[in-house]
Amino acid sequence: MMRHNISAKTPKRLVLIFISVCIFLLAGCTQFVITQSLEKTIDKKAGCSIGAITDELPNGFHEGGKPTMEAIDELKDQLYYSLADAGMFSAVRRDLKGADYEVSGSILDYRKGSGCIRFFLPMGGEAKITLELRLVDLKTNEIIFSGNFKGMVSDWKVEGNDMFVQVASDFAYEMLEDLYEIKKNQKNSEEESD
Repeated sequence: MMRHNISAKTPKRLVLIFISVCIFLLAGCTQFVITQSLEKTIDKKAGCSIGAITDELPNGFHEGGKPTMEAIDELKDQLYYSLADAGMFSAVRRDLKGADYEVSGSILDYRKGSGCIRFFLPMGGEAKITLELRLVDLKTNEIIFSGNFKGMVSDWKVEGNDMFVQVASDFAYEMLEDLYEIKKNQKNSEEESD
C-alpha cells in the first residue's frame, strides 16, 4: 500500500490560492471606473435634473447600430428612477427648473443586441453600453462626480434595456458610497478633535 505524504501546509496554500483567484476575478468584473469622486457632501435640499446624453461613438460607427432616441429616453428614465430612489436630492427632475445639479453623459460604446440571437447562440447577441456620466454643480459649472459605467445583458431571458438599469443604479450607488465615506470621515475627524 502506497502512502502519499501531504504536508499540513498544502490545504492552507490551496485556500490562499483560491482566495487570490477569487479576488482577481472579482476585481476584473468591475463595471465602472470612477474618474472624479465626490469631495464634499450634497445638500439634501438640492434638486437635480437629468440633462443631455450625447452620442460620442467613434467616427465610422455603424449608423444603424446607434441608440435610438427612445433608447436614450429609457436610459434617462432609469437615471431618474435610480437617483430618486437613492434619496440624495430633494427632487429629481427632467428639466433644469429648480435644479442645483445636473447629470449628463456621453455614450462611448453601444450595442443593442438581440434576445433571439442570445437564445440560439449563448455567446452572441449581447446588449452593451459604455457611458461616461457626470454630476455637475450648476452654480460653479464644475464636475463634482464622474465615471465610466458599463452595462451588459447576455442572458436571452433579460431585456436588452436592462443594461440601462445597471448603469443608472451603479452611478447612484457609487455616489451614495462616496457620500457615506465623506460623512464617515467627517464624523471621525470630529471625534478626534473632541
